[in-house]
Amino acid sequence: MTEDAGLPLDDDKPFRQIVGSLLYCAMSTRPDIVHAVTQLSRHLSTPHYMHMLMAKRTVAYLLHTKDIGITYHGQPAGSSELIGFSDSSWADDRSTGLSTCGYLWMLACGPISWRSKLQALVTLSSTEAEYVGACLGAQHGMHLDNLMNELGLKANGKTVTLYLDNQSAIAIGSNQSSVQRTKHLALRFYFLRDLVRAGKFKLTYLPTNIMPADVFTKHTASPNGAMYLIAFTEDATNYVWVKFLSQKSDAYEAVMK
Repeated sequence: MTEDAGLPLDDDKPFRQIVGSLLYCAMSTRPDIVHAVTQLSRHLSTPHYMHMLMAKRTVAYLLHTKDIGITYHGQPAGSSELIGFSDSSWADDRSTGLSTCGYLWMLACGPISWRSKLQALVTLSSTEAEYVGACLGAQHGMHLDNLMNELGLKANGKTVTLYLDNQSAIAIGSNQSSVQRTKHLALRFYFLRDLVRAGKFKLTYLPTNIMPADVFTKHTASPNGAMYLIAFTEDATNYVWVKFLSQKSDAYEAVMK
């Protein structure tokens, strides 16, 4: 969406109200609309008719999927482990050159925390965007890890796994890449490297086509053309994903009519 998407709204109050309600849903129980709502939120100051149309379509999508929710399970073994996912879309904001990143943290086979945001600095490659996004996700992951420790829900010394779909970003975060490539980044982004060096975090590769955090950075279609959310039943980690919604093609088609 761009700022010149049609004529400006004569009254932007209804648009603000809709986006505010969508934000509440996105932050509480509907991570599948986070990216859409984040995009809409960027136009609160100068909404146009196209933005209102997109907001109404998002509401229609919620209407057609109102029975969808998040389910948590105590099984299989290992489901009590905190697992994170991070993804970025490089320079997708054409007006600023900034990248969108998103992270997802799961526990008991369900999402417990998620976010989609525009990075605060321009990165020079997709690898840098992925690494910066992973740092932001790791910061929140440390908060959740500390909370679990305080509640006695985690064995001391247990390493937290953070999944990325960029091998070069993993090499940088795992101290396997030359510092020359990233020495221009702010020192605060070396936070993740320090966590990995200390054995608190482990960065693991996960292919893009089964990366749950992908839905926080772009509107993505699954290989069969149907829109997907966080809908994978099992992958190489033997971790059972929440059946949030396997395919939203029917709902998507209904919204677009």
